[in-house]
Amino acid sequence: MFIVFVDTFLSSVRHIYLPSLSGYTLVVDRFAVDPLIDIVVHSVAPKNESLVFSALGKLFAKLIPRNSLVLVLDIEEGAAAARKKHPADSHSTARSRALYRSLARIHGWNLIRTDRPIAQVHDEIMKLVRGI
Repeated sequence: MFIVFVDTFLSSVRHIYLPSLSGYTLVVDRFAVDPLIDIVVHSVAPKNESLVFSALGKLFAKLIPRNSLVLVLDIEEGAAAARKKHPADSHSTARSRALYRSLARIHGWNLIRTDRPIAQVHDEIMKLVRGI
């Protein structure tokens, strides 16, 4: 697991920190905690969720720059499965969703419900983006 963190850290330096130090504004999809959640969700160990909230899990979250606006787009499991070419089993999707929702609560990230019309979701995101 530590190897995955080192890889994520090096990727963060190259793709996030260096460009942002150069003055770029970045929009990043599935960054930092996603590798951790993928490993936990697809692990055969049923109680592996605690890894997300462990010291190592906290290190993954610390890779997100302090002044970041983090948006977690929350989608119902059925809708998520319908959008994938190879839908994951519903248990994995539910585990991922629960972990992202928990992390959003713990870290104060913006949890955006996507079970509404696209225009409403867009308006909520734009309000948050303009507030930076």
